Amino acid sequence: MERSRERKNRRHGTGKQKPQTLPVMIGPDLEGLWTEHDGPSAAVVCHPHPLYGGDMRNPVVAAMARAYTSKGYSVLRFNFPGAGNSKGLPGGEDGAVTSLAEARRFLESRGKTRVHLSGYSFGAWVCSRAATLFPDAPMVWVAPPVGLPELLSFDGLLRAPGLRGVVAGEKDSFAPVALLGEMAARWNPDAPVRVVEGADHFFMSRMRGLMEALLDIIPEP
Repeated sequence: MERSRERKNRRHGTGKQKPQTLPVMIGPDLEGLWTEHDGPSAAVVCHPHPLYGGDMRNPVVAAMARAYTSKGYSVLRFNFPGAGNSKGLPGGEDGAVTSLAEARRFLESRGKTRVHLSGYSFGAWVCSRAATLFPDAPMVWVAPPVGLPELLSFDGLLRAPGLRGVVAGEKDSFAPVALLGEMAARWNPDAPVRVVEGADHFFMSRMRGLMEALLDIIPEP
């Protein structure tokens, strides 16, 4: 009974102790926000493209972080180069994946051995690029922009066995639900696609639906 109540509290964020979110530096160059729970499970949450104003304080990224922490995961958000106080200029695929790998090493250095690689929009695309480097890493993607192949192509991704699920807005023209469903079935046929009714790419006024979908997809740590 006690263990069941503890799981319920973690799911809904009603535990007695609420972990603090603290600023950290990831290596010498990357600015981050770190929320730590006990245990080996953690998640990196990647933000939208810095050239279009994306950073780790984006509301969708913050919602993803809250969903993970409410389940009992430690969570690291960080700014890609070119965002916030992270050093450097916005890079292409290689630079973004390198930053993600550095964030993953940060978690491993703190004893986190079960690390999710998750992201929103451009952040989901970066995670998809890392899927070949970390094929067993669990992943949750929000609004991967499959409708923008001229900017961010997913064509090279044939399988993503670690993908646990995808969340998309019903009216998202950057991540059209029909196309996303086809591609997700190829990436991992066991990964559900959760559609948030009435939401576009930015989930304006649809944060509750987003949170419900995330809590449904993110497994217990």
